[in-house]
Amino acid sequence: MMPAENLEIPLPQRRPLNDDHLLPLINVVFLLLIFFMLVGALDAPDTADLSPPESLASTVPDDSAWTVVLDARGQLLLDDQPVSLTDLAVAAIERPPGGVVAVRADASIQATDVVDVLDVLRGAGVSKVQLLTIGKP
Repeated sequence: MMPAENLEIPLPQRRPLNDDHLLPLINVVFLLLIFFMLVGALDAPDTADLSPPESLASTVPDDSAWTVVLDARGQLLLDDQPVSLTDLAVAAIERPPGGVVAVRADASIQATDVVDVLDVLRGAGVSKVQLLTIGKP
């Protein structure tokens, strides 16, 4: 046996310090960031507090539709701005023909109020209207 004092343990060689090992981690983090930005699309919060009526099939608005809201107080909103039925008719006439109008109404609104809005839209030349509802659970 050799004496312990003559035994030398080689020290590991130190590599020069560089950041090459961080690049794959940074790439993965940016890819995850981009993925969640694309998948987790954020919608603008609704300005009107609505509880839409229930139906057998829920309705998803067309992407090209412009939205008319009839809230629980009976207030009519177009592009989150209060309007009258006359202003709604003028705005509908000024829109390009062939567009889709999505009507969101609160469940507590009388059906006659919704029919009044639909009559104004029809009189302004709107041919496609979607009544937005939620599906029954």
